[in-house]
Amino acid sequence: MEIMQTMKKEQNLNFDLLDKNDVKIYKNYLRERVMSSPSSLTDSELVELIFMHILSDEEFLHNSERIREFGEHNQNNFSARNLSFLLEMICSSFANEKEGARLKKSDIKNKVAFLKVTDELFKLIDSEKLVGKGLGTLSDYNEAGEFFIKYIGGDKTENFCIAFLNEHNVVLDIKKTSVNDSTAVHISAEEIAEQAFNLGAEKIIIAHNHTSDSLMYSKRDWETTFMLSFDLEGFKIKLLEHFIVTSDGYKGILKGGIGESVNDFLQ
Repeated sequence: MEIMQTMKKEQNLNFDLLDKNDVKIYKNYLRERVMSSPSSLTDSELVELIFMHILSDEEFLHNSERIREFGEHNQNNFSARNLSFLLEMICSSFANEKEGARLKKSDIKNKVAFLKVTDELFKLIDSEKLVGKGLGTLSDYNEAGEFFIKYIGGDKTENFCIAFLNEHNVVLDIKKTSVNDSTAVHISAEEIAEQAFNLGAEKIIIAHNHTSDSLMYSKRDWETTFMLSFDLEGFKIKLLEHFIVTSDGYKGILKGGIGESVNDFLQ
């Protein structure tokens, strides 16, 4: 109980796990943190919590130091929605260790249950963090269009931006550039995919504004959008829409286009 009281006073305290009882106490401590303030968990603690759902208390105790080191050394490489990537990193890291290598792919007996647990955890963390950012959720075509009007519609110069969304259409981040020619988007498809991967995004929406107040898009805009959508499919990233926006209006290039529709925002 003394350990638990100390942990409550200092959230990110690292302490030695001496026996299985300490593991149970620490596990309960992290669970309390998830329920009360999920975004307060560090990436390292998040990794520890994930391992707690994979390993027995005894196995976790045996590997606790290496698990903590793994989380601390790789904390900037994790992506909330790329759970398979996280699994690969963890498994390969531990498989390369000759001594005490307890975790292999075959050791994960209930991967489905593991994914469900971690997915729910990430949802909690994502939602709390994003409420603080105020980026919100884009649930349909009109909501997305209005979002980009507010974001770049009033700009005096032409700008291009990308909204990165998770599977639930929560906006994870927005990147804005002053590139005027949207054909540059095709050249940057790989870079966009890399950014999406790092954020854990599964979908993107792109937009650029017209200072002329015209919502007409060019043939080049149309062709570039198709090419970008095709290229991103190879990275398993879905382009939901490419909006042309002005100070008071918006028009999507993909609406009624390449099989995309308003309802695709809900999928």
